[in-house]
Amino acid sequence: MNDNDNAANANATIDPEIEKVLKRVYRFRDRDLAFGFARHAAKTHWVMLGDDGRYWVATPADCGRLERVGYEYAD
Repeated sequence: MNDNDNAANANATIDPEIEKVLKRVYRFRDRDLAFGFARHAAKTHWVMLGDDGRYWVATPADCGRLERVGYEYAD
């Protein structure tokens, strides 16, 4: 099995609901920008630590879904 097969297998195991959430999150490299965006969004948004080294900003409902599968909130 090569790296491409491993990536394909990893993607195949992602819950479809989480896959939709991952498409909706806003991603920021800078912590201050992420928190600023969350603070000034029209609707409530929270910041989480993504697995790609970025800060992810999402609605509280989506953050709850991400937390259930192991993601953590950013400080």
